[in-house]
Amino acid sequence: MSKTLPQLPFFGDRVEIYKNIGSTIDRAKEIMKDSPSVSLIVSFSQESGTGRRGSAWASPEGGLYFSIIVKVRKAKAIASVRAAFYALKSLQDAGVEAEWKWPNDIICGGGKAGGIIAQSPQPGWLILSAGLNTFNDKKKLPASVRGSASVCPVDKKEFLSGFLKNIKKEFPVDKLSRDEVEYLNSRLTIIGQQCIINDICGRVRGIDEKGALLIQTPGGRTTPVLTGSPVPVKKAPLPEESLLLVDAGNTSTRIGLFSGGEIVKVAVLSSGSGYFENLEKKIDLVAGGKKTDGAAFSCVVRKLESKLRKTLEKHSLTKPLMVDHKVSAGLELKVDDPSQLGPDRICNAAAVYHFYGKDSIVADLGTANTFDVVSGAGEYLGGIICPGIESMAADLVKKADRIDSACLGVPDRITGNNTDAAVKSGLYLTLAGQIEKTISEIRMELDRDFKVIFTGGSASGLPAKVTGDSPVDIDITLKGLAVIWGLTNNSNLL
Repeated sequence: MSKTLPQLPFFGDRVEIYKNIGSTIDRAKEIMKDSPSVSLIVSFSQESGTGRRGSAWASPEGGLYFSIIVKVRKAKAIASVRAAFYALKSLQDAGVEAEWKWPNDIICGGGKAGGIIAQSPQPGWLILSAGLNTFNDKKKLPASVRGSASVCPVDKKEFLSGFLKNIKKEFPVDKLSRDEVEYLNSRLTIIGQQCIINDICGRVRGIDEKGALLIQTPGGRTTPVLTGSPVPVKKAPLPEESLLLVDAGNTSTRIGLFSGGEIVKVAVLSSGSGYFENLEKKIDLVAGGKKTDGAAFSCVVRKLESKLRKTLEKHSLTKPLMVDHKVSAGLELKVDDPSQLGPDRICNAAAVYHFYGKDSIVADLGTANTFDVVSGAGEYLGGIICPGIESMAADLVKKADRIDSACLGVPDRITGNNTDAAVKSGLYLTLAGQIEKTISEIRMELDRDFKVIFTGGSASGLPAKVTGDSPVDIDITLKGLAVIWGLTNNSNLL
């Protein structure tokens, strides 16, 4: 142990200062294990620095790395946010204007210059650990992190003294004050950005008094998130204009009005006689008799495309966009022949990428059941087309002489005690097995833990034992139309 920082402010019962150490966090845990006491451990380089969630933290010579052991009534997620507040204030007092990324990154000059971790290895105790690149030369950092990291050339003693003045022997983990919330929000780098965190995608509105990140989803709901790592979505999902959106399938058509950043009204039209007359009525109902700023449609029935385009022209101020493989969907279509890819599948893939921002499978259950695979990097990797449950049911009734009808849904019991119940169980098990096996095989072949999003007319009635914790988003195709319209028309994106 070597004293290299003279006149440290007194803190707690124990102060240890090192020129180099394995990790100040590990040393703090040793102290807590042997005899817990309010302590400060400081070093100017680390051999095995640890970041959040166990990741390596580059700790070259000349930086400032320290851990503080303090008492707490009860450890809470707010601890790292409050510590970030103290760090920002201490930097400001030392003449350095810094920002932060929730929950614990210190940002200087646009890059990460430091981080703070809060851990509670024992009830009633908290370890606050911080690392700060206080040196001047960015070349001291490993080449692998220089692109995203930065330096914060602050006087070590001045910063640490200011930080310790705010820390009490019993660290406060209750609510933040209004002034503290306003201060942190004014320096939050991701405020206003589209992010995904814990499978929640939306715009960051700031933090609340509990230190939770506030995420406003496209539907307008604000969800507080206490833990996790927000990942910016590269492309915003929805444009600002009002849009008329039409997804024309084999057996039904969904008409949606997009306004104010979300799908606000939807109507469904069955295929058959009088289709276009009924389509006009549904459009008037959805759009309120007004023309929208734009229109977009996908159509899997080729003979309907021309007349559908002309119908939408009457209800839009601009030329309707028909989705096909040539439009800008924000995706790289990694298939042999993109022209064979159905427009509804392109819309689904675009929406899943823009909304969920991670490796995903979108399962669209309708006349055909399609499973389309999208990487978090925006690559359409391919898909699977299976017969849909309604198609199977209709074919069964048509070809089996003694089966007059087929009821779809979840059976009361698997072993049917009459023909109708037996058919119902068979169709249910066929669908459930198809879904489970298909997703399992995709995950195994590509060796990724894909998130699954369900959509389509047959998806809304699926029980939780089939969908698990996967979301069911019936409007995913309409959302994809909005995304593609925005990208194609270079609109202002939210």
